[in-house]
Amino acid sequence: LSKFSPRNDLRAEAAKSEVATVLPTEATSFVALLGRATSVETLTQMGAALARGKAVEVVHVSEVDNQVALDEVLEEEPYVGSIRRRVLGMREMTETKVKFDPIVSHDVVASIHRLSTELHCRWLMMAWRPFRLFNPLGWLLNHLPCDLVIFKDGGIRYIRKLLVVVDDSSDDELLSQATTDLSRYFRARVTFARFAPKNASTSELHDIADHVDHLRRMSPVASDVMLLKGENLIDAVVAATEEFDLMLMSSYARKSWRNQFFKSEQDRIASASLCSVLMIKTPQERLNPVFDPERFRLFSHIEEAAIGVQISASSKDELFKVCAAQFSAACKDYPADSILEAMEIREEAQNTGVGNGVAMPHGTLPQLDRTHLLVATLDSEVDYGAADGIGVKIVFATISPPDDRATVRYLNTALARLAVQTSFLEKLNNAGNSKEIVAALHESLQE
Repeated sequence: LSKFSPRNDLRAEAAKSEVATVLPTEATSFVALLGRATSVETLTQMGAALARGKAVEVVHVSEVDNQVALDEVLEEEPYVGSIRRRVLGMREMTETKVKFDPIVSHDVVASIHRLSTELHCRWLMMAWRPFRLFNPLGWLLNHLPCDLVIFKDGGIRYIRKLLVVVDDSSDDELLSQATTDLSRYFRARVTFARFAPKNASTSELHDIADHVDHLRRMSPVASDVMLLKGENLIDAVVAATEEFDLMLMSSYARKSWRNQFFKSEQDRIASASLCSVLMIKTPQERLNPVFDPERFRLFSHIEEAAIGVQISASSKDELFKVCAAQFSAACKDYPADSILEAMEIREEAQNTGVGNGVAMPHGTLPQLDRTHLLVATLDSEVDYGAADGIGVKIVFATISPPDDRATVRYLNTALARLAVQTSFLEKLNNAGNSKEIVAALHESLQE
């Protein structure tokens, strides 16, 4: 147990390596096998998929007592020879750039940590191991220099349908990259999904659908979207896995003692899943930065060209066209047709009418430099298909690049707060020009 507790010895300095003389200097994917590993071929396949045709290093680590000198362990266990045959056989049959090396170590945790550093790998692949008295990965979860992928083999040989489960803490860029690589390698159809509580408000559903669509737009492979509605996250996700061959989701850092003795929600989902599971954890220092509300400025995302006063639109489609044209003028003539298409794609995933005559349409555009906000009032209500049945008279629209979803979320949160807690909506409806709309925003921020 002590070897899986905090390792100040590995933090402070790189101890003398036991493996440097027998391994290559680098590999894109490093597959670490422990003991009598069973999912050898599938785990190696996952490493090859994420390596994008580059080198994959498969290492089997056997731990021996400290009293045994490593150079005295000369005979290879029969099961290690079996693993070697299977890995090298896969290399011959699939032309995968894979190499196999067995090593013997006094300290498995230290060896894996050092190998992931010395190989300069992007991915460390390990098989999922069930909890017994404590988490078998322990300290390693939070202290690796590379992205950690934990694979639970569900016994499914052919990967045709891939489920990607996301939430607010997901590393969107990393998940998108991994999804693209896995989908292309296995030629699998992708579905992006997120849990939505049964009691979620319209505004919350809007934000959830926007996130899922954002992921779909980031990945260039064919994909679908799904909202997992239910009483709790674990049951909803596990029920959905019945229809898929492989599930991909993020895993998160926790305090050391919690890593040791408690299962996370992701651990529980993986344990109960009806399909194979890949959990990805990125190093803490590379996680998406936390948004700083003090530095957030609503006005930095709105320009005069993106303010509409008492505009005319006879339908939702016409309203979108007007918004796209105004965004185009505000974004240095970014094509209005592209903006319109992005907004329509987002609307297909979830109606962006949030109630009380307000709509918050959105579009994701890959070439955009930053997030832009449009504020518009209409001269008459437009049938928007909102859940409360009230026609829309006020529009807060956003367009953003794929990597700026956090800004969109905070913009929507700030505007929703103003709408609920101040007289902002009343002031907007009474505004006769763009200056009065800006003044209404200033005044409402002070309320």
